[in-house]
Amino acid sequence: MNIETAKQIAITDYLASQGINPIKVSHNQTWYLSPLREEKEPSFKVNNDNQWIDFGTGEKGDIINLVMKLHKVNTTAEALQMLSSNTIIKATVKSPTQSSSAEITNITVNELHHPQLLKYLSTRKINIELAKEYCNEIHYNCNEKQYFTVGFLNDSGGYDTNNPYFKGCIKRKDISTINNNSSSCYIFEAFIDFLSYITIAQNKGYQIRDKDYIILNSVNTLNSAIPHLQKYKNIYTLLDNDDSGQRATKELLNRFGTSVNNLSKHYGEYKDLNDFLCGKRQMKQRKKGMRM
Repeated sequence: MNIETAKQIAITDYLASQGINPIKVSHNQTWYLSPLREEKEPSFKVNNDNQWIDFGTGEKGDIINLVMKLHKVNTTAEALQMLSSNTIIKATVKSPTQSSSAEITNITVNELHHPQLLKYLSTRKINIELAKEYCNEIHYNCNEKQYFTVGFLNDSGGYDTNNPYFKGCIKRKDISTINNNSSSCYIFEAFIDFLSYITIAQNKGYQIRDKDYIILNSVNTLNSAIPHLQKYKNIYTLLDNDDSGQRATKELLNRFGTSVNNLSKHYGEYKDLNDFLCGKRQMKQRKKGMRM
């Protein structure tokens, strides 16, 4: 796929294909909660010229640099490769007068088996058998198109989703709890980080089913996790090494004091635990080892 072809993919269709629903559509402008950061009020706009702008940060551009920012790739070639799939996303640019609200229908939940999804998880260095144990394969329709993604069940019956193109949520957003009747709980921001942890632990020969786990699926759900944490003697945080992740870690430290062990410092050169697993160093700090 070349640059001109890529720019024919409507950003709204691209987001809709990943289950990212607009908050409102008016005057040929489509508004979203920003996919680039956490927020509660929509400030991310896609206009009828197929351009986007995030008013919270002032960043703006076309679909190519959006993909680069979303997936933290450094080159146009990598972004074009991500957009070249004809399986997960098939879209065309909408006319200036056309507008619609994305609606997800015909949701089916299957065992995880699709080769493209397994390949995607392999590129993230995730143990496939563990992924099959904890994840599902979700098929759904959106704007009369069919899509599929990796799904991770949350406590409200919704699914956080992830595939090579976007992270999203089907149905209601909530935390995911995994209870093994332990006195220790490990907390993760995203299910990919949880899968990364149990992959690392299994590779090192450690037990993974003798601990309880909470996956926030977004730092915005932290308050929902607080009541679950009251009973634990030890709380281990493995959140992202960005501002929002470290703010959440600090809040837990303030609430639970010495019960909290911040393990993110052991992958301090990396944005998150999956980047550590994949060796994608992003921060210029002294290399540290990972202790489980």
